[in-house]
Amino acid sequence: MRHALVAALLLLCGCKRGVLVTSEMTGRVEAVYVEEGSCVRTGDMLVQFDTQDTLLRRSGIITRIDLAELRGTDASRLYRELERVNLDLARMTITAPADGRVVWLAKVHAGESVHSGELLAIVK
Repeated sequence: MRHALVAALLLLCGCKRGVLVTSEMTGRVEAVYVEEGSCVRTGDMLVQFDTQDTLLRRSGIITRIDLAELRGTDASRLYRELERVNLDLARMTITAPADGRVVWLAKVHAGESVHSGELLAIVK
């Protein structure tokens, strides 16, 4: 069903080589920076998820790393956890994968939830 919807969207937009932009994680939308028809360059921000909880989690991990190092205990597990949190933070900013025009944009607004794998935009 989902693939049929995407195919229909591509046909409606006249896209033969559109780039599908999907969410890599579930999160709450903080801001949408583009509209349908917007011209974008590679790396331009399209959608930003709320990062507040993740930043607080990151701060707590850094504090625990500092304490572990002061005590001379092994912090390797904490560093791995910090890497995962940093990756989550990077995934919370959805950017344009290529130069082009946003030919389709999901109807999402600040405060709404987006699920992992959800189609957010098509850039051509």
